Order: sequence, then structure tokens, then C-alpha cells
Amino acid sequence: MRRQMRKYCASTLPFTAFALNQFLRNLAENGISAVELAQTHFDGLDARAAEVLQEETGVRFKSLLSTANIANPNGLDEMVAVLGIAKGLA
Repeated sequence: MRRQMRKYCASTLPFTAFALNQFLRNLAENGISAVELAQTHFDGLDARAAEVLQEETGVRFKSLLSTANIANPNGLDEMVAVLGIAKGLA
């Protein structure tokens, strides 16, 4: 009987005090196969660094989590900026 590996997704928000390379490998070793990157982790992250981290750890970046207030007058602009970051990481 073939055993299937379970895959889980987690947010990096609880780990904002740490750099991605400090904890991604530990997440992978504990069954996490994908993460939602908190703004702290995607601000300043370039596509090549994201690619390397994913290759080294096996953890995929599936979405971006912004705490921007979308109800404020600049909310749409802030979300557009997050989408621009996602496009750059893709």
C-alpha cells in the first residue's frame, strides 16, 4: 500500500520576527508544503531569491498576505502594489 504524503499550507505571519531562511526548512520537515507570505517576508524579496528559497526548502509560495486597510482612501492602491509584487515574484 502506497502511503500518500499530506500537504499543508501555513501563513508566515506568526514568524515575522524571523527571516524566511531561518524557518522554511523546519516547516517543510513538519509537513508544510506551501506558505502564504506575510508582508514582512515579501517586502524586498526578489524573484531570484524567492526561487532559490523554494528550491532549497521545497516550500512553495502560494499567496501574499497584506494587512493593508483596503477600506481607507488609498486601500486600492495598496492592494495594487501587493499584486505588483506578486507579479514580480511569479
